[in-house]
Amino acid sequence: MINVKFIEKYAEPLRVKRNAIITNFGYKEHFLYYIQEGLIRKHSYDEEGNEFTFDFISEGNFVSSYESYILETPSKFIVEAATDCVLLRLSKDMRDDIIMSAPVEIDSFIRMIEMIFLKNLKRKVLFLKSSKFIQFKMLLEDKPYLFEDVQKQHIASYLGVAPQTISKWFRTYYEEA
Repeated sequence: MINVKFIEKYAEPLRVKRNAIITNFGYKEHFLYYIQEGLIRKHSYDEEGNEFTFDFISEGNFVSSYESYILETPSKFIVEAATDCVLLRLSKDMRDDIIMSAPVEIDSFIRMIEMIFLKNLKRKVLFLKSSKFIQFKMLLEDKPYLFEDVQKQHIASYLGVAPQTISKWFRTYYEEA
């Protein structure tokens, strides 16, 4: 687990309100964020202009438009606060300071990033192999807070279904239980 006190020494605290855009489509990402409180949503638009959500990131994790951050290219999606959030914001200079000043901490930092990556990859593969209803059940069982904190339309776009389908699935899920 990441040593938050260690990150706090280098990072800038940032409070954002629900629906605030953290990184916009087409802009370069200059920061890496650690989520202390709240929930972040990543989304974009298809060729027809339909919005789709492709990830929710909860507290205790890092978030960024990683490709933009690493390659210094425009972001291909939007990073948005799904709830009010408390973040720790690290610039590349701050990240480099951490790397230079604390090699022991960096090893645990890299291991944590690798574990997050592997966990997310495993979850995404399992998720994509499942039916939409099974995906809904997995989400409801693994991340019940999403259904309390996130607008139904965002969950529906994440699952690739209409918001009405979510309501129908709730009834089906609780009838099965």
